[in-house]
Amino acid sequence: MKTLKILLSGFFFFSLTGQAVSRKLVCVHTVMDLAPFCTVTLKELEDGSVENPVQIEHQGKPMSSLIQEVDLKPGELYHLFLDADKPGKEIEMIVKSTANEKGEYPAVLINHEAPFAKEMKGACTEE
Repeated sequence: MKTLKILLSGFFFFSLTGQAVSRKLVCVHTVMDLAPFCTVTLKELEDGSVENPVQIEHQGKPMSSLIQEVDLKPGELYHLFLDADKPGKEIEMIVKSTANEKGEYPAVLINHEAPFAKEMKGACTEE
């Protein structure tokens, strides 16, 4: 029962289905570790699923995105595809399950269609 929230605040969240969210992570993805590029809000519901759609803020503009969750590999907290309703345009998102010394969970966005710079690193913090 986790909530992965990228740049969103609040103490206790409820989904549209009425399930409580018990954990929130705020993830920020940056361009070359310099400028913030986007944030993604994922809320894990009581049943272990992630609320769909998720909220994204990209260059200051809020939007939502349908997701498709995939089986986790060892060491992953979340593994999903953003823009699941847009074949060929999906962005893979992976959040690692172990926090670093700063308490941040490493994350990455992967655009498999990009000709270069396919990966954008990020960090998720628990609130």
